[in-house]
Amino acid sequence: MKEVTFLLHVFNKEEKIGLILKKIGKKYPESKIIVIDNNSSDKTAKIASKSGAQVLYEKEHGKYNAIKKGFKNIKTQFTVVIDIENVNYLEDVKKLIEKLFLDKTDIALCSQTKRNTGSITKFNLINYYLFHLISSLLYYKTSDVFTGYWAFKRNFIDYILQKEIKSTGFQGESEMFSIISRGNFKIHEIPVKCATDSTNLSLLGDNSKIYKTISGLIKLD
Repeated sequence: MKEVTFLLHVFNKEEKIGLILKKIGKKYPESKIIVIDNNSSDKTAKIASKSGAQVLYEKEHGKYNAIKKGFKNIKTQFTVVIDIENVNYLEDVKKLIEKLFLDKTDIALCSQTKRNTGSITKFNLINYYLFHLISSLLYYKTSDVFTGYWAFKRNFIDYILQKEIKSTGFQGESEMFSIISRGNFKIHEIPVKCATDSTNLSLLGDNSKIYKTISGLIKLD
C-alpha cells in the first residue's frame, strides 16, 4: 500500500504511540505514517519519530486542527485517519482502501454497528442512535459519524481544505460530514465489531458542543 498515508492525531500518548506505530508498520510496511502532535507534554513526539513516523506539530489544540494540519501534508492517493484509542480495526483498513481503489467510493469508514454485550455505555449507545437519526435526516444515511476510522481519496482531501470548518474538536467531524454530504461524495461503510467503547465524549462537554454545531448547520441549510 505505497499510495496510503496513515494519519494519527495524538496528545500525551507516550504509552500507546510506539505500540500502534509498530502494528501499522508490521501490517502495512509500505505505507507512510504521519503523527500530528497536539501540544503533548510527554515523549509522544520523540517516540513517534524514533518509530519512523513523520511528526508534525499543531499548537492550536483540538482534533480537527490537528487533522487539518495532517491533510495539508498528504502526498499519497489515499489517506486513513486512525483513532489511537482503538487499534482493533487495523485489520479492516485494507477493506477501506479496497473500496476506494476498486469502487467509485470517495470516502470509506468503519462503522461500529456490531458490538459485544457491555462494549459500549448506554449513554454513548443513545448518542450513536441519535446522531445516526440526525445525520440520516439532514445529510447522508450513515450509522457511525464518530467512528474515528476514515479513509479518503485525494480528491476529497483537496476539496475539504478549500472549505472553512470553524469547529476544532470532535464537533469538527460533524461539520466535515455535512460538507461531505453537500459535496455529493460517495460513502461506503465497513461494519466492524466494537470490542470496547472508544467514543471519548464527555456527558456535558463534547456532546453539548456537537449538538450546538449541528444546530448551526441546520440554520445554514
